[in-house]
Amino acid sequence: QNGLQVCWDGNVQRVIPLGNSCTTTASPTSTTMMPVWLLTSLAVTPRTGQNPGSRRMVQMEVAFSPPLIPPGTISTQAPVNLQGSFVLNAYDNCSCKCTTSTTNGTKTTTCGGTGCYSQAHAVYTAGTVSVTGGAGQTTTAFGTDPTGSASQQNVNPWPYNIDDLINQYKTSAQTPGYSCTGTANYFATPPSYPNCGTQASQTFGVYPSSLPTEPDPSTVQAVTEYIPGSVKLTSAASGAGILIVDGDLEVNGGLNWYGLILVRGKVSFTGGAGQSVNLYGSLLAGQDVNATDQAQTDEFGGSINFYYDVCALKNSVPPGPPRLLATHELMF
Repeated sequence: QNGLQVCWDGNVQRVIPLGNSCTTTASPTSTTMMPVWLLTSLAVTPRTGQNPGSRRMVQMEVAFSPPLIPPGTISTQAPVNLQGSFVLNAYDNCSCKCTTSTTNGTKTTTCGGTGCYSQAHAVYTAGTVSVTGGAGQTTTAFGTDPTGSASQQNVNPWPYNIDDLINQYKTSAQTPGYSCTGTANYFATPPSYPNCGTQASQTFGVYPSSLPTEPDPSTVQAVTEYIPGSVKLTSAASGAGILIVDGDLEVNGGLNWYGLILVRGKVSFTGGAGQSVNLYGSLLAGQDVNATDQAQTDEFGGSINFYYDVCALKNSVPPGPPRLLATHELMF
């Protein structure tokens, strides 16, 4: 419609009402969007004798990708199974202040403050959430029961195309020099992926040292890292930016990540929380997330400990040119 702004939310183009801007308007898959630009190209071939040159005009719709900000600390297309001493805090670590108190051995976390963003869920899934054991802790504005209102379940339609997101982001990513074996078969049941083995003490960029206080963005060395298959990370892997795993991800022995973890397949955390936070940001996966507590004796111990963080996600935008959204040939 004439006079209305068209915005790109990373998945679809959206027309927003008059008086609003892309950066301040939320969509179902992003808290901010980017303007869509219409580029027109005219090509004319040289005249030959009495014959005029031919003309061709093409219009292209392009936009820079907005930060990918999923609506849950864990967002996954398949069911989520939580076990052990998991911690899921869906209050934005960037804008909310949280305090934790212990009464009769029970920890209670209270979050809030001016400008606190509290609209994320602990889990956002196209499937369901199940919990084994009573040692987990969930903190959201919607409640504390991860199988209840603290999570948004049975999301239909699922708003993310994991395959498209991975293909989009990996073009500007670094690829670690792993020796991965095998080939991918996304249509098998279950799907199969190349095996990138077990990788110990991996570092991807530089994890901020000032957390839980939000770091100055200029001090965060964020990268986009692409692992072209399934991988097991051990011995306290760390980093910042976007970690793309084009297969299954298993974490054993701790993880420190500031930003987005994007996984095509299954995610398993078998140890690595304790008093440390494994993730400031969000995890977006195509398949299920399984958190288990196997009494690990590593640096962290326990199971997953995730804090939602919008600053970490906004700091994790891959570099590169605008994305081509559509092309149209004009007849005249």
